[in-house]
Amino acid sequence: MTPEPASKKTESKIKSNKIPNVNLTEDNHSYYQQFFTDKFYDEYKSDIPFSNQTLQFHTETRRINDQKRNEFRDKFGDTRYDKDYFFTAVREFTRRNRRCSSKGKMRRGSSSSISTENDRELALSDASTSSQDLINADLVSTFSNKDEIWQNKINTINSNWKYIRKSSIYQTTEKAYEELKIKHEVLVKNNENLGINHKNTKKKLEATKKENADLDKELTLKKQELEIAKKENANLDKKLILKEQELETAKKENVNLNEKLTIKKQELETAKKDNTILNNKLSIKEQELETAKKKIQNLTMNLKS
Repeated sequence: MTPEPASKKTESKIKSNKIPNVNLTEDNHSYYQQFFTDKFYDEYKSDIPFSNQTLQFHTETRRINDQKRNEFRDKFGDTRYDKDYFFTAVREFTRRNRRCSSKGKMRRGSSSSISTENDRELALSDASTSSQDLINADLVSTFSNKDEIWQNKINTINSNWKYIRKSSIYQTTEKAYEELKIKHEVLVKNNENLGINHKNTKKKLEATKKENADLDKELTLKKQELEIAKKENANLDKKLILKEQELETAKKENVNLNEKLTIKKQELETAKKDNTILNNKLSIKEQELETAKKKIQNLTMNLKS
């Protein structure tokens, strides 16, 4: 998120407070916009004079920025909104080091009216400055003591920080808060709709559970019936096997009976032939009997005569 540049109204407000020996000129505005806005923060970090001498400044402002951002996310519970607290981090870093720095106290007691020529040139810190002095130094002391121009610029920004912050970051943050408020209302409404849907879904789930319980009972009965049918089928299979065995036995007995029948038929044919012969013999005997009768009659008649 990039704050808007400080407006003319803000500049007028700053002047109206009659801060002694301080004027937020166009040159200072340009410097502020170049090095102290999140829009140019990446360029600020990559600038060789700054990056070579202000490692502590970079580290501390980034740490404070991350801490404030995490506090904001924890408070609103929204990780999608990536708020940048770079301005707050610089202000806290400056305020803390100003209290700890003897150099800062000395410089705050004096004001500078040096010309703002060569605005864009930065100087390295004095080689005589120790590591501990650099850590405890005011933001001003991170620049060269030879270049008083930058002391005046940063003192100006530090003195008017609360007005600059109100003119840019505060308005942007307030707008972001309104957007988050709208998002929150939408989320609340969506949550209510989700609650209604949850109740309806819960009712459907209960009905489905009851139907599922009934189906489970029916399934249990079907399983029991299936087990009974399997047992009956097993008994029928056994009976079928017995019937097949009986059929095979009957077939064998039938074959034997057929053989006996054939023999009986042959015996019948033989008996028929024998009977025919006997009939022929009987006919001959009958003829012989008739002949004998006739002879007897003739003899009887002959005897009577």
